[in-house]
Amino acid sequence: MKNTFDFDRFYELLYVASKNVFSSIQLAHKNESFYIFALYTCGDLGYLLPTSSTKEGLALAVEKYSKMALFNGVSLEKLQEDLRWSPCDSPLHLEGESHFNEVSKFISEVPLILEAIPTEESWDEFEEFFDKFMGVCIEVLKRLDKEGIFGE
Repeated sequence: MKNTFDFDRFYELLYVASKNVFSSIQLAHKNESFYIFALYTCGDLGYLLPTSSTKEGLALAVEKYSKMALFNGVSLEKLQEDLRWSPCDSPLHLEGESHFNEVSKFISEVPLILEAIPTEESWDEFEEFFDKFMGVCIEVLKRLDKEGIFGE
């Protein structure tokens, strides 16, 4: 890979930030029932931020949408089904994002790295980088889960 990216350092920064933010979120919402802890990004990996969801937050989102004219006649059950896996609709989406300031700075060049890869010749280098990046994210979440950060 022509462009070097320190995946080990990325792992370290992401692990610390994720452990801190998800612990902090749980403490701030200790009376809520969590069902999502995740990392949120986009196709060019231009950002990576925390997101989480609780049953209580889902109820608030359903209530909010049920009052919108656009969703008049949509059942509460349907709204709940549609909003359950929509991280952006969770009241906890991006909560604690300041914990990711170092991660954000560290990955700020990633879109440029991806853009510089000559994809018209071969997707291999692009896919290798993308897979390594996502692999780090998955490994961090697995480690946190193994450590019991997310509960049962």
